[in-house]
Amino acid sequence: MTEATVTTGHADSDGTDWLAGRRLDWLVTACVCWGTAGLVLDVRSHVEGFSFAEEGFLTPEHAVIYSGFLAVAGLLAVVVQRERWRGADWREAVPTGYGLGLVGLVLFALAGPGDALWHATFGSEANVEALASPTHLALASGGVLFCTSPLRATLARVHDGAEPRGWLATGPLVLTSTLAAVVVTVFTVYAHPAFLLAGEGGVSAAHGLSGILFHAALVAAVVLFLSTRVTLPAGAVTLLVVVPAGAVAWLGGHVWLIPWYLAAGLVAEVAATLARRRLDHRRWPPLVGAVTPGAFVAVHFIALAARGSLSWTVHLWVGAVFLAAVVGGFLGLLSAPRPGPHGGAAD
Repeated sequence: MTEATVTTGHADSDGTDWLAGRRLDWLVTACVCWGTAGLVLDVRSHVEGFSFAEEGFLTPEHAVIYSGFLAVAGLLAVVVQRERWRGADWREAVPTGYGLGLVGLVLFALAGPGDALWHATFGSEANVEALASPTHLALASGGVLFCTSPLRATLARVHDGAEPRGWLATGPLVLTSTLAAVVVTVFTVYAHPAFLLAGEGGVSAAHGLSGILFHAALVAAVVLFLSTRVTLPAGAVTLLVVVPAGAVAWLGGHVWLIPWYLAAGLVAEVAATLARRRLDHRRWPPLVGAVTPGAFVAVHFIALAARGSLSWTVHLWVGAVFLAAVVGGFLGLLSAPRPGPHGGAAD
């Protein structure tokens, strides 16, 4: 029995197996959405002043996070054991794309008790320390690994010759990529322009600009990684731009920014759609890479100006937009397919 047979085989080939293929991807995606919501709620409680020293382990937010983790672990345990009963060995029993997910589950399971031991040994973290704590970063890394299992499963189908289209086929890929970006933005919230309100007088230009460039690279990288591998469904680019930034804006109490970020996401969506239709496969990635973060940063400053709180000089904020576009465009150049030996795209 090959790995591909386990992934697509048995009843999944005719769409009746609800614990394999896309059905499994959607179930895991739903559990990951639940757990990521708990993470955002947990960080929000700390932003509002809840102390890590007072927190303890048994909190409603932790219950949401760990129940999502347990649900994913339970699903994969059932899937693997079922394939074992069907005669597969341990390696074959793991669905394609979920191997790293199992590694992430183990890392997450070890990091939880490890975090308690860390606190007992070194004390509780405060503010940014909590986001840079090794055990918290281990939890985040494990979470991203099992969170993105449906992403890897969908890409494996593409590699095997399938061409998934539409939300039903690519939804888990888009949603889990979005959630992974949410985890990264939440753990780097101290540098995100939506949290800092980069452009206002309360944050230094160096701090604000550094955060803008980091998150410009992040949003461009996620959009380019997906759009150069699959045909994204309508609204996917908008979702990838808006949800991580919107989560951070909510954490910082700046929900008024979310409609503006929605506008930036729509601009990026239109640019990505038109570029793919009218440009060849080597020219559109740099354009999409430049427009996606460039539009986001430009709209951020326009929102501050409309609110009357933009304090950066025109030299600084226009330069920030330009640099964000350069970062994204450079990533687009790196992600564009290489020319083959006869001028076509290399495999």
